Amino acid sequence: MFELPSNLANVIEDQFYQRWKMLTTDLHYARALLNPYLLGEICLHDDANAKKMLNRVLRKTIHNPTAYALALRDFTDFVES
Repeated sequence: MFELPSNLANVIEDQFYQRWKMLTTDLHYARALLNPYLLGEICLHDDANAKKMLNRVLRKTIHNPTAYALALRDFTDFVES
């Protein structure tokens, strides 16, 4: 049986939650959705928060409504192909 001392377990748990918080930022969600190696991850592509974050990133980086619509269409083509 393997046991960690409680102080070490607490440090590791704190590090995990700090990294998890970093992974749930807008850019990390957008990066995950645009990663071709994660296309098969249904839970990621069905995640409403991930889609919301991707839209937020696109809105902040694309100021032209036509270009924004084209980017969304390109993303849909990317996921479906």
